[in-house]
Amino acid sequence: MEQIKLWVKNIVLIVLFANFIEMLLPNNKFRGYIRVVIGFFVILVIIVPFIELLSFRPGEVDLSLIDNNNRQQNLEEILAAGNRLRKEEAKEIRKNYKKKLSKQLTAVINLNTQLQDPKINVVLNNQNEVEKIIIDTTSQKITPVQVEINQNESEKKKESQQHNLKQLLINLYGFDEDEIEVK
Repeated sequence: MEQIKLWVKNIVLIVLFANFIEMLLPNNKFRGYIRVVIGFFVILVIIVPFIELLSFRPGEVDLSLIDNNNRQQNLEEILAAGNRLRKEEAKEIRKNYKKKLSKQLTAVINLNTQLQDPKINVVLNNQNEVEKIIIDTTSQKITPVQVEINQNESEKKKESQQHNLKQLLINLYGFDEDEIEVK
């Protein structure tokens, strides 16, 4: 109620001030411009309380109307919901990080080796640091069969490819050798 009295008082003062200024001005070509400016002030004084009512500011809410028990209960519920959201967000971030790192590693392997679309499993520790990267190259697409007489040469070739793959990831990402496992 007090605010309405203040608002009406401001409107009356602005209108009186506008009339006083208008009486002081001589009749000339600027009188119309002065009336427009004064009209804007009057409109501004009338509109400002409505704008303040429409603009909600959470810090200005009067919490004295809410009893303390209800406020404490609401605060606990809000904190619990916040913690739950934080945990869900952390899980989602962790999942997205693993997925994007896996895609990036797949792209690097596809570009730099003859392997196509290896299955990559990224294992993270509690601090979301890479603990282990498991690269499964056994599920490759069917390739033409090459019969080799010497079994040791094919094993050496496979070990060499695995070693080159490990070195590639170590050089690009700075992983430790024991963090990378190639099957």
